[in-house]
Amino acid sequence: ALAAAGSGDDRRAVLWRALVAVAAADAPPPAGEDGDPEENSEMARDEIMALEAIFGDDEEDGGGRAGTPKIAIRTEGEEVRISIRMEDDTKTLDVRYRSGRYPSRPPSALVIGGWTPGHGTRVQRGLAAAVTALDPGAPAVYEIYCAAAELLADTDGGDAGGALLREL
Repeated sequence: ALAAAGSGDDRRAVLWRALVAVAAADAPPPAGEDGDPEENSEMARDEIMALEAIFGDDEEDGGGRAGTPKIAIRTEGEEVRISIRMEDDTKTLDVRYRSGRYPSRPPSALVIGGWTPGHGTRVQRGLAAAVTALDPGAPAVYEIYCAAAELLADTDGGDAGGALLREL
């Protein structure tokens, strides 16, 4: 599948979808309608503004202090990608959704980065369960970040997101 994908961006997209499928993090859409696309887009924009206020823009300080979560938001066609560097600076929470459908439909979420053997699968499964348990229609990226930070702290035996969570 990767060889047929073509460019590096295509390969990354194929690999990301495969990782999401393996982690079971791409929850099926809820039954019923997708909600009002304009209302969904407005809620998503408001959430992005709140996330930027919490985590700070990755480019504001040159992208740099170790141990400080940073956020990057990219739009690729209809897909919105929010990447938040976790507190330990070795992992990133990657949340993706289709513009106009989220938060009526849950996003896909995956923690990527350096793993010790066996820990990644536990975190991905826990994150998939957290995403699946979300109530459709409410912005939830910060909740997903908190779930990822808690899972990382439990799995790594450290304080992967606790310092930021205590500050908030």
